Amino acid sequence: MHARTGRANAKTLTQLRAIADLFCEITGLDDVRDMRQHHLAHFVATLDQLPPTYRRSATERKKPIVQIVSEAAAASIPVGLAVATVNRNLVHLGKVLKAAQAEGLRVDPSVNPSPLRHFSKRAAKDDREAFTPDDVRHIFAAPVWTGCQTAKRRRKPGPIIVQDWLYWVPLIAAYTGARREEICGLETADIDEAEGVPIIRIRPNARRGLKNPQSERVVPVHSHLIELGFLGFVQGQRAAGRADLFHNLRRKSAASQIGDSMDYLWRNIQNDRLGAQPRKTFHSFRHYAVQGLRAEFEVEKHIRAELFGHLVGDIEDDRYGARAPVQALRTAVETLPRVF
Repeated sequence: MHARTGRANAKTLTQLRAIADLFCEITGLDDVRDMRQHHLAHFVATLDQLPPTYRRSATERKKPIVQIVSEAAAASIPVGLAVATVNRNLVHLGKVLKAAQAEGLRVDPSVNPSPLRHFSKRAAKDDREAFTPDDVRHIFAAPVWTGCQTAKRRRKPGPIIVQDWLYWVPLIAAYTGARREEICGLETADIDEAEGVPIIRIRPNARRGLKNPQSERVVPVHSHLIELGFLGFVQGQRAAGRADLFHNLRRKSAASQIGDSMDYLWRNIQNDRLGAQPRKTFHSFRHYAVQGLRAEFEVEKHIRAELFGHLVGDIEDDRYGARAPVQALRTAVETLPRVF
């Protein structure tokens, strides 16, 4: 139903199918009309017994869930999926129930996933730490941006600077606060101009969707990116007939994100520069940019919200407020300091 009505993108549909399959495997059900509240409770209890990395390896993908749970208990390894993961599973199961009802199937009205939701003891803002300005300076002092040994030895100092996805994606993140997938999935057509200002149009495209409707936005290109040759890079991709801005970034599988392709190399670079800091990830660039603009008192809240794809939280602004002029957005972006 979600596929037919267009209410879910390909990624969400894949998640829905995977979660439904997992629920069926754990509970033994194959008909939504047989679902009862105790089945949901058993499902959540099983998620709490699974290792966070379950079925990541090719070998484990073939193992039954009951075997994975048993082996984890015997090995005394940490178990329990993240709060957000458990809750996402429950939300999607709720969608399955509603879709079944909409199709006229008789679903037990007492079945309700909501009471089984988990709650984190930490505030949402504490889930990921922001990169500090010192962190960012250390990161961009890495050989990728100062000179590396060869195109394949990017972590070793040398005389070569390769301006490819590895060079540009982190820089764009630092100067826009955009999400990893938003950047990795850019097409050459998404780099545009408005009111004489070079801009990045963050919008759904053939490569990927967006997190939510407010994520669609325009972000001016920071002057440092222009000086480094970003617009020339874009033109080069167009001249080569490439629709994808970072054509070398590809999904590892239908269920993965484009940005997953850069995760291993990025994590090594981050560890090289900052050491092991598990609560800092690529997403920490987004927190860095958000905090950077929040510290600039002349950048109004609705401007920040528009740049980062957030709701203001005020119905007057969110529903009736007009888009900010591109020049105002540009002024705000330029308050972000140069990273080197």
